[in-house]
Amino acid sequence: MVQVNLLESYFPIQDGESILETTVGGLLRSVAANKPDAPALIEVDMSGSLGRRWTYGTLLADAERLARALATRFAPRERIPC
Repeated sequence: MVQVNLLESYFPIQDGESILETTVGGLLRSVAANKPDAPALIEVDMSGSLGRRWTYGTLLADAERLARALATRFAPRERIPC
């Protein structure tokens, strides 16, 4: 495994936004608990046609199903091949 040490950034610091003490999964669980039926994700193809839609509740369920499937196939910290 190659380790890269980043020494400088080419994107300026964003002072106007606070950093949340959570993870993407934690944020998804929180929003799904508060607004499970609210639209979360809408698929749009290159022509602009609308496709599948997910509410926060269904997005959380799909994300957790995927996480369980990956956990059965890979060890913690193991890289998933592309």
